[in-house]
Amino acid sequence: MLASPHAVPHASALPPNADLSGIGPWTAHHVALRALGHPDAFPADDLVLQKAVPGDGTRMTARALTERAQAWRPWRGYATLQLWRAATAAPAARKHSARLVVAASGGSGR
Repeated sequence: MLASPHAVPHASALPPNADLSGIGPWTAHHVALRALGHPDAFPADDLVLQKAVPGDGTRMTARALTERAQAWRPWRGYATLQLWRAATAAPAARKHSARLVVAASGGSGR
């Protein structure tokens, strides 16, 4: 049985300049989220997230997205999964689902 997700090391625990060929921040956060089940893993460099949060076709920077997602802590991983799910849903469901996540962060979602 795995330990509590909070006991599992988060991707941000990796040294910033870790010399792991082919393993960057996006991969580390994705593994922490999907394989380790870490509830606060947040791949801010993810293009889908950067486009889904504004909800108007524009793209946020990773820095701006990280700032917006602070309101979702310590559950940013769940928000990530919901936004990814919404991005692959039918257009009407995608719009509604993304609005729910964005509204939780205090944004307008429009």
